[in-house]
Amino acid sequence: MPPRCHPLSACVVGACGGSGAEVATQETQPLSTPEFAGEPAKGAIAVSQRRPKKTLAWKPARELFETHLRAKRSSPLTVKAYLRAVQLLEERWTRPAAVTHAGLRELLVGLLTGKESRSGKPLSSSSVGKSVAGWRSFYRLLADEGHVELDPTSRLESPKNPKRPPGQALTVKEVQRLLNAADVPGKATALRDRAVTEVLYATGVRRAELCALDLTDLDHDERELTVREGKGGKGRVVPLTRSAYHQLQRYLEEGRPGLADPPVDKRGRRQTEGRPKDQHALFLTRFGSRIDPQTVRRILIALRERAGIKKEVTPHTLRRTFATHLLKQGASVRHIQVLLGHSCLSTTAQYLRLDAKDLRREILLRHPRERFQ
Repeated sequence: MPPRCHPLSACVVGACGGSGAEVATQETQPLSTPEFAGEPAKGAIAVSQRRPKKTLAWKPARELFETHLRAKRSSPLTVKAYLRAVQLLEERWTRPAAVTHAGLRELLVGLLTGKESRSGKPLSSSSVGKSVAGWRSFYRLLADEGHVELDPTSRLESPKNPKRPPGQALTVKEVQRLLNAADVPGKATALRDRAVTEVLYATGVRRAELCALDLTDLDHDERELTVREGKGGKGRVVPLTRSAYHQLQRYLEEGRPGLADPPVDKRGRRQTEGRPKDQHALFLTRFGSRIDPQTVRRILIALRERAGIKKEVTPHTLRRTFATHLLKQGASVRHIQVLLGHSCLSTTAQYLRLDAKDLRREILLRHPRERFQ
């Protein structure tokens, strides 16, 4: 029997003794076997025809998805939101492979109308969009791992979010009233609240970034804060204003020692909820544990009521106020983008809040026609 050519070889037909028909036959055969010559091994399956792995139940699939999210350093809020989205599917289907495109579309509509939501109220487009993003990420992973044959989210569309104007930003006077509301003599928590508010307004850090700060993240020589737990795993260094650093130093010297050593209750036990790793946290609760996002929000609500400010005051409000005030003082949008930790300028533009007076002043000062007589 004459030797046969490898199907990918560039030899001339008949040069090795084989016929042109044999070479043409070999060229049409898929490489579905490790053998480079001869017929494919008996029982071999082509790559496109391989059977998928055994379908997973919900629990191992959810655990695989969580490990995947944490391995790619997704934010804790993203991990929580995506797992909650998967739980919605788990409540309605017996296994991940049983979910269909039509079923997901019905669920999406039900969430928007309130028929499928846990509260019975319609969910916003942004909330439903986060669930859709979680479903897509979940099934993309299962498809890549070979646990599902078809991805039910491949043609699933996210609901469009209506464009909303930027949220409100505080004025300089309102910020000063908010800061002064934290001045309560003799209280360690008051020093902490003043320092928290100053840092939020001076740096524009996110609420989660503030809570993740450690003592070692403060550079006293350069007067800077290192944000290590940034969104998407991106860290950055932000400078501190003189007033913010002064209040932070006061808190570290006079307030934090009292919070790190919680009081003793009537039974002689320490009123602490802190864990060993919380000892390195920059901001502490009155129980000695690391400050959490809910505590930060409660702090700002209390200061807002005490200052008599009618606008809503949240950590995000101070972040937006930080960006808006810098822009009004002449800072470039590019610099603001770096300080906020944004990946693109379009995201930064959504944070900027300019009123009609500011826009009118810019037109009168900079438009060429205003200079003509």
